[in-house]
Amino acid sequence: MEYTESPAEQLNEEELEAERTRLRSRSMRGIAITMSTQLLRFFLRFGYQVLIARLLLPKDFGLVAMAGPAISFIQLFTDLGLSQATIQQKEINQKQLSFLFWVSLTAGLIFAIISTLAAPLVARFYHEPRLTTVMMALGGMLFLTGCYSQHMALLYRRMNYRALGIIDITNFIVGALAGLGAAWAGAGYWSIVINQGVSTLVALVMAWAATRWVPGLPGRFAEMRPLLNFGGNITGFNIVNFFSRNSDNILIGRFCGPQPLGLYDRAFKLMLLPFGQISAPFSDVALPLLAKSVGQPEFYRRAYRRMLEAVLVLLYPGIAFMIICSHDLVVLALGARWAAVAPIFALLGFDALVSPIGNSFGWLFVSQGRTREMRDWGILASLIFVAGFAIGLHWGPRGVAAAYAISGFIEISFLWKIATRRGPLRERDFLAVLLPFLVALPASFLLLLALHAHLPGTLWALGVQAIGSYAIFAAGLCITPGGRRLVVDGMHRLRSLTSVLRPSIAAGE
Repeated sequence: MEYTESPAEQLNEEELEAERTRLRSRSMRGIAITMSTQLLRFFLRFGYQVLIARLLLPKDFGLVAMAGPAISFIQLFTDLGLSQATIQQKEINQKQLSFLFWVSLTAGLIFAIISTLAAPLVARFYHEPRLTTVMMALGGMLFLTGCYSQHMALLYRRMNYRALGIIDITNFIVGALAGLGAAWAGAGYWSIVINQGVSTLVALVMAWAATRWVPGLPGRFAEMRPLLNFGGNITGFNIVNFFSRNSDNILIGRFCGPQPLGLYDRAFKLMLLPFGQISAPFSDVALPLLAKSVGQPEFYRRAYRRMLEAVLVLLYPGIAFMIICSHDLVVLALGARWAAVAPIFALLGFDALVSPIGNSFGWLFVSQGRTREMRDWGILASLIFVAGFAIGLHWGPRGVAAAYAISGFIEISFLWKIATRRGPLRERDFLAVLLPFLVALPASFLLLLALHAHLPGTLWALGVQAIGSYAIFAAGLCITPGGRRLVVDGMHRLRSLTSVLRPSIAAGE
């Protein structure tokens, strides 16, 4: 099936308003469906992490985590930023899509081979011969990813969140069952690799089936140069961002060994769970929405503000709860032998306070086509993070986790000015979003600490504190006029999401 798309036309004011209404409706439906999917995935993934942690040892996770940075780095080149180019382009045709597909496929094959050739070097770097075969197996998945990355991008471009949600849940469940079965059978660290391989294969098959798009002959190279330039800048950013976000694993693995790295890896994965499940749905909706409305400044500003406000309202109370109750949460979820994860987990929570803001700036750069600027500030941010990790390594995994959080705050302190100096969003728009949270968050921490001091570390007490964190945060928001608007607006949007989702479920969308 060839891809066809109606050409964009000049719209009058009435047609523009109709287009805005359509985008709002599709975005609300996308958030409703994606949030429901991510909520289900959160519980499934949390259950998987608990079960797999009880079947494997810290050194098993640490061994696979050693291969993670090398594979992640090579993976940066397999897509070449071309998925983002597909989503961001105002118009795209069959020849352009086919060109992007064949480039992605070729890159996936090339870098799968490179990862195989690099496997002995990575094993020698860590003094761990078992890494050779692990690297080869993980590298083979890069080719599979290149086979369907453009199909996934096409689903995002179409804002087909129902199909994306089904793919997300199905590949996770099948992969998790395969990994748990392998771990139960005594496969050890190979069960983690099996989990990833099965998930990738299921996603490939389902993405092709959902899009029903078949690539054809690519267009001429000269005509595709703007797409490659766009993707090249994103790849440049991803490379420097890789070093700022993965050198922690490299340093801990190289100088501390698999046991400390296993503890750090579990802390990072556990903290990433709620952040990813809440932030990802909004990112999935925000990029196509903002890319389609970049020519409508007022609508663009309003959409960005509402998206970021919603992310922070949903995330901040939960992060405060996880930081304060870190020890009880880790012991209850993973068992007493993993208690050393708790302080690392709590320190990483402070970085989770600024990460959603940094992610939202990525929406701005990509949707506005400012990928060169994104690449340039990524270089500076990378230097800040790597220097912080090198200093923090003196205190082991805890020191690296603390450096992660401090570096994140330093990065945001200058990044918000860079992101708002061009484009529809102004500095005052960003500050207006942030002010209520700067007031509510400290108040919430203090009240939640007082509540935690008087409750035991039992499951019911954690449930009370989790619910209480959101109630306390809502009360803190009511201190400021902007915060009161957020609370009222949040209740209204929650009802809207429910009403949008209900007919979608009933219709089987």
